[in-house]
Amino acid sequence: MRAVVNASQMKEIDRYTIEEIGIPSMVLMESAARSVAYAVKEKASKEDKIVSICGVGNNGADGIAAARILKNWGYNASVVVIGSELKATNEWLNQKKIAKNLDVEFTTDFSDADSINADIVIDAIFGIGLSRKITGTYLEVIQTVNKSNAYVISVDIASGVSASDGQILNDAIKADETITFGYEKVGMLVYPGIEYSGNVKVCDIGFAPIRKSSIYAIEDSDIKISRSQNSYKGTFGKVLVVAGSEGMAGAALFSAKAAYKMGCGLVKVYTPKENRIIIQSKLPEALLATYEQAIEKELEWADVVVLGPGLGKSAKAIELTKKVVEKCQNPLVIDADALRILAHLNIKLNSNMILTPSFR
Repeated sequence: MRAVVNASQMKEIDRYTIEEIGIPSMVLMESAARSVAYAVKEKASKEDKIVSICGVGNNGADGIAAARILKNWGYNASVVVIGSELKATNEWLNQKKIAKNLDVEFTTDFSDADSINADIVIDAIFGIGLSRKITGTYLEVIQTVNKSNAYVISVDIASGVSASDGQILNDAIKADETITFGYEKVGMLVYPGIEYSGNVKVCDIGFAPIRKSSIYAIEDSDIKISRSQNSYKGTFGKVLVVAGSEGMAGAALFSAKAAYKMGCGLVKVYTPKENRIIIQSKLPEALLATYEQAIEKELEWADVVVLGPGLGKSAKAIELTKKVVEKCQNPLVIDADALRILAHLNIKLNSNMILTPSFR
């Protein structure tokens, strides 16, 4: 598994690296800018027009530094500044001074860039700290970039995407690539933010190693299924899938298939009797129990329980949800309709429960 962070966690990593470890912000920034410059270099020719559109925060400072590095390498790179320099960070002011000393061209009038005609745009408008809806000139700039034919590389995160939950803050840059620093952010891995992030590349710029993460992304290499020669199906756990409703067998079927795919030895589907033929014909290896059988007995049988896919919101579904949540002592994954039902019930959730909400 690889660690993933939200905005507040990444800010703490940044603070810890600078204030406690002692790595200067400008050192991290130089490494970040070089990562972006290398990404641009892979796509650009010396004749291409490269425009770095920069806000006045540290994300914008990364963008200025990237343009300066590209200029030094002989590329046609310039900077468009969005926002008041009166609000600029110290790092931003320092990066601008360095870039100006090396003859990087700046403009602060976006009307000059309204028809950018750039071949490559570096999006350095907003970073992970953005939490407000985008309006005014910032919105106009983002919409103009999205209408252009330029190849867009975002710095750390596509401007307008919430780093913590992937929500779009009125509008967002639609990046072809995102060069992110240290760790992937939650917002670029979930919808709708994932659709704006393009190909995400994580670059090590020198942050201190993460001390503790509460969020992880599963990788293919984490799924390791091995079988010893003297094992049998009961060795690898029993999963009870409480799912499906009359006329809706698909969610129950796919959940049971997924449990087998992950290496479970025995899977039992608890579902209305109307779903018996479909499930047993499509997945004959699965056990099946129907509503005529007591759920308490099935909970005792299982090592892990899945509750909710395709369950519906009938009186029976509500009753089942209450019983399973109140009585299940083993790991319980609560999904889909069960979550919707729980939202209207006053039931205490316990540490054995895993909730799988969808971002909307």
